[in-house]
Amino acid sequence: MHFSTRMTLIIIVTTVCLHLAVIKTHGYVNNIEVRSPAGTFQAIALISQQGHQYTAFLGIPYAIPPLGELRFSKPKPYPVIQEIFEATKFGPICLQPKGVDLGSPGQEDCLYLNVFIPFTNKSSPDVNLKKVFVFIHGGSYFMGSANEHVPGDLVAMGDVIVVTFNYRLSWLGFLKGDSPELPGNQGLWDQLLALTWVKNNIRSFGGDPDDITVGGNSMGGESVSALSIMKPAQTLFSKGLIMSGTMFTCPSTPGSSDVLLELLTDRVGCKSDPGGPRNVSEIVRCLRDLPAESFILPLEGQYTNKFTTIDGELFPAPITTLVEDLSYLKSVGFYDRDYIVSLTSNEGAIEFFGPFDLQINPDEIDADFFSKRFRIPLRIASQMLKLYKNPGFYKYNSGYDAVADPVMVIPTFKFLESFAANRQEDVKGKSYFLWFDHSPTFMPLTIQGMVHGLDLTYLFDLQPKEILHFYYGLQVDKGFEPEDYDLKNLYNAMLTDFMKKGDPGLSLKQKFDITWPPFDLEAEPYLCYGPTPSVRHRPIFKRRQLWLQFLPYLLSEHSQEKLKEEL
Repeated sequence: MHFSTRMTLIIIVTTVCLHLAVIKTHGYVNNIEVRSPAGTFQAIALISQQGHQYTAFLGIPYAIPPLGELRFSKPKPYPVIQEIFEATKFGPICLQPKGVDLGSPGQEDCLYLNVFIPFTNKSSPDVNLKKVFVFIHGGSYFMGSANEHVPGDLVAMGDVIVVTFNYRLSWLGFLKGDSPELPGNQGLWDQLLALTWVKNNIRSFGGDPDDITVGGNSMGGESVSALSIMKPAQTLFSKGLIMSGTMFTCPSTPGSSDVLLELLTDRVGCKSDPGGPRNVSEIVRCLRDLPAESFILPLEGQYTNKFTTIDGELFPAPITTLVEDLSYLKSVGFYDRDYIVSLTSNEGAIEFFGPFDLQINPDEIDADFFSKRFRIPLRIASQMLKLYKNPGFYKYNSGYDAVADPVMVIPTFKFLESFAANRQEDVKGKSYFLWFDHSPTFMPLTIQGMVHGLDLTYLFDLQPKEILHFYYGLQVDKGFEPEDYDLKNLYNAMLTDFMKKGDPGLSLKQKFDITWPPFDLEAEPYLCYGPTPSVRHRPIFKRRQLWLQFLPYLLSEHSQEKLKEEL
């Protein structure tokens, strides 16, 4: 299974029961009704992690259920709801792969969104519109849902509006083929439709439709990076928050993929007659007739870990080509937005714990493993691993960093460099880089640092013990200490400063007298975030150079030697 697939699982499941309990205990239908272009919605009142009241509109349908003939098609907007809609419980989650326990395997009718607003006794929006944050869940386009990400403190203390939503996953969300009936990117079209719903309706909830920040973690972060270079998304958001994942080094799969279609039909049937011509229309008709449960399949590894389709519409060329095309990036508004891009200090640990255990000790990673995993010659793999094991080269464990860097670190800096390298005087957007480096006291001694996905507990009302148990196999009895709540509150303040003013450093400056400058290629300033935050320069520079300069040099040398041997 691809590393990104495994890593993004962390954001799933962990607090479903917790948040349903919160709603059951503290939630009650209040008298808040919002009349919007999409319909009239009645709210539920909730209590945040730190005891603040806020208001939620849950389970609002934004698309016609993609059933029957609509399976595999682009989503269609849900018609205006005529009756008062009681938006008091989450909608169903989308179908999950076999073996993923969210309390439900999900269902095909799953295109719902949630709107969280600061508590108010008014039935009409304030005169001063609030900034809007739309969060895209991760899960490698296979799994996950919006329902786990409850933003109580962020909404109540940050005085912003937050929207979360589901989108189609796996085979139903990203299957593609050489036919208009299998266009691919269905899940990305869902994301675009959800953002369009927000754009068209959020004013009725008191939100500013002209200043929307879109954020995501892991594959959700990769989604934000993809949206940032899509023409249809150009007017749908003005800022981006990209946590632990971008697509800017993703080669992407071609617009047609017989391999994926053949793989699916091998699992569920619907193959063309043996020996006869391959009839995609016939296959699609068969697939549309199958019950939804037929698509609850185990993960398939390397073939199905990157579903993004170069379709000529959302992506007119491979992503690696688009991010080098200055005129294209300007034309889609890439440089007009502000971005925060972040990584945690121990992204790679998820590979070696819990259900994603590689069955290898990170201290015992050898050249053979490294060579096969990243498809580089054995001799070169040995040289690179030798460097990784040098004292001072890695952060917590050389194995963690060695597996994380090519799939997390390098793509992240490719995004930052793409933005900064071509930034000109007429470009109004800015990008900021945050390195979340904190070792919470609740972490056991077997693992250190801020592991992949744990930063979500500082953004949402999540409990770290569930994340660490389900996805790292760790038993943790402790929870947040006062220091963690301080970190969470400042983190949320920085993000809401960013949403409201475009500058994430305002609260930081006030509390620590620190100026957090935008990222540039000369000094590469960044915020190292922890209990004592600081601005530093050239983050993890040695490890980046290993992949960006040393590896190409070694590969070039290797190619020349091979050529000499052949001659």
